[in-house]
Amino acid sequence: MLAEKQAELDAKLDKLEQATPYERFETLNSHKLRMNLPWKDNFLPITALLFAIWIPNLYYWGLNQYIMQRTLGAQSLSQGQKGIIFAASLKLLIPFIVIFPGIIAFNLYNETMRENASQEVATKKVTENGQTVFVFDEEKFTALAETYKQNGQLFTFNEKFANLYPDIAWKMVEFNAKQENLLADSFDENTMVDLGPAEPMEALNTMKAELSKKYDMWNQPKYGHTFTDYDYDSAFSLLARRLTPPGGLQGFMLAAVLGMIVSTLASMYNAVSTIFTMDIYKEYLHRRASEKSLVLMGRISVLAAMLIGCCIAPVLADPRFGGLFWFIQEFQGFISPGVLAAFLFGFLVRKAPRMCGLVALILNPIIYGTLMWFVSDMSFLDRMGITFVSIIAVMTLMRIMMPMKEAYKLEAATNIDLRWSKLAVVLGLVVFAITLALYFHFWDFETPMFEGMFGK
Repeated sequence: MLAEKQAELDAKLDKLEQATPYERFETLNSHKLRMNLPWKDNFLPITALLFAIWIPNLYYWGLNQYIMQRTLGAQSLSQGQKGIIFAASLKLLIPFIVIFPGIIAFNLYNETMRENASQEVATKKVTENGQTVFVFDEEKFTALAETYKQNGQLFTFNEKFANLYPDIAWKMVEFNAKQENLLADSFDENTMVDLGPAEPMEALNTMKAELSKKYDMWNQPKYGHTFTDYDYDSAFSLLARRLTPPGGLQGFMLAAVLGMIVSTLASMYNAVSTIFTMDIYKEYLHRRASEKSLVLMGRISVLAAMLIGCCIAPVLADPRFGGLFWFIQEFQGFISPGVLAAFLFGFLVRKAPRMCGLVALILNPIIYGTLMWFVSDMSFLDRMGITFVSIIAVMTLMRIMMPMKEAYKLEAATNIDLRWSKLAVVLGLVVFAITLALYFHFWDFETPMFEGMFGK
């Protein structure tokens, strides 16, 4: 049996050596190159892909201020439609210019990313059986533990870190127990012995459950750095430093990235300035403000937004937020379902009471936050879907109980050309067809998606 497995492995290695670069890429990352995951997955389950992922997409492309402000600035309806279709075609390139390079970075430099993530307490490296492994650094951990003790902080880590460094994770559990005097309570030394040093993640979760009894939900213990398995945010910098030839090409790449950032920030700050100046300052604070004062207030609001962003960005670098991009996606759940529900309901239900929009914005963070707190293992997209449906149900009930006497009539703009573009329709269908083709290419037809969802 062992000889057969070795022969099979050798055959795969021979095939891999003769394969094209993309075939090798697919072979190494076949488990990552798929559009769908089973319904139990808490990252991107099939339920979120089918029913919920369109919520942030429609919100971003159809209702986001700094996206739509550019579209509404078009000289005609036809130009606005063409611009959106062009942006959608560029969106199709994202997997190949963003996701694929990230996967390649992990294939090439995962050892460096692992070292970067654990450099605080596991920085000694030794070679065992030809593989580089990290060794627990007692001095560094002691120094860090002393700092945590003075600041009243506790250690926390994710499951992958616990699997990679069980000894270090167990030391963290013991420190937390002593820091919070849990050894004298129900979380005692016998419990820790029963769990065993090979299961520090279970011990940490048990400890968090005990701590929740001592602290209310608004006064949780203060955790320090969350120790993780890999520093995923370093992928781009590693590729740029190690694969791009030094000199002009690196400068060109830096200029391209800075140009992208500046362009995006310009749109965002323009939206912030418009919203605060026109919808808040002029509407509620200074109705008779002159044009000069409005321009000045717009500049001040942009400066304030920049300062707030500079203060928040270093905090979000903490691994406990799961990376900046992941945190932004999670945080969008407090906003996007309610805004999308309010707009769609207002467009489709003309006799909906005006209070529906305000109710949607208020209910969104309440429902989403409740799901996030009590069903923490649910995918954020599934939480978005449940929040959206719940808000629609509430607004439907409001429409039934207190409808407007007359249907609201939308006013059409008369100062621009409202003729639609036939070319935009054709190109839109092409983009749609390419999207379906990509889904089909990366769809996993072999793994059952809904197994066990409705019982045995």
